[in-house]
Amino acid sequence: MTLNIFISDGYIDIECKDLTTRYANDVIATCAFGLKVDSHNDENNQFYLMGKILSGISFAKILLYMILVNVPYVMEILDWDFIPKSAQKYFKTLVLETMKNRELQNIVRPDMIHLLMEAKK
Repeated sequence: MTLNIFISDGYIDIECKDLTTRYANDVIATCAFGLKVDSHNDENNQFYLMGKILSGISFAKILLYMILVNVPYVMEILDWDFIPKSAQKYFKTLVLETMKNRELQNIVRPDMIHLLMEAKK
């Protein structure tokens, strides 16, 4: 929910981390991918959930990072990924579909996808 809705509904406690995380997610979706998402009203949108997976920190993720940095061939041999396959697939599909749609419809937006399309030429 947006801050205005929280206030009008009479909430006293507001989860600021969640509020700002969702706002940052919406900004990244717009600036990098040219997408319109509303993470405050649609709390379980796919872009937010995948971003949460990528930005989450756990002991296992720290350990994987240390292995990746120090002995990357172990990650390759064991076929381990630092980024989960579901997130890789989601963002790869998102970028490729967005680029395809923009090429077909001649859409130009000042974002990261446009820069990728220009670099591709």
